[in-house]
Amino acid sequence: MSESISQYLLHIAAGNAEASEKVWKDYFGKLVRLAQRKLEGFPNRDFDEEDIAISAMNSFYQGIANNKFENIHNREDLWKLLVTITARKATAKRRAQFSQKRGGGQVRGESIFFQTDDDQAGIADIL
Repeated sequence: MSESISQYLLHIAAGNAEASEKVWKDYFGKLVRLAQRKLEGFPNRDFDEEDIAISAMNSFYQGIANNKFENIHNREDLWKLLVTITARKATAKRRAQFSQKRGGGQVRGESIFFQTDDDQAGIADIL
């Protein structure tokens, strides 16, 4: 980024697609990797690390449009903000999946129907 972060944020708040795309290209891949680490060992039936990163970027863009992030003055501030948003979203997803109304972490996928002594396995074999 040749312009300062503050200038980019002003462009994003004004709806400049090029500025938004530049920030996306610079940070999205990093956020996916961060979300992947946060979700390590977690079954991703309903969402994955890209979903978390997309949601984090969307929240960031909405926050910029609503002037919520006034204390971003450099790349380090921006990265800290994006990390915080991503980590919180990953934690919220994990918490939601382990809530009692979602089965308390005991819900199993189609793999429960696999049989070890038969080549044919899966939900289709229930009938």
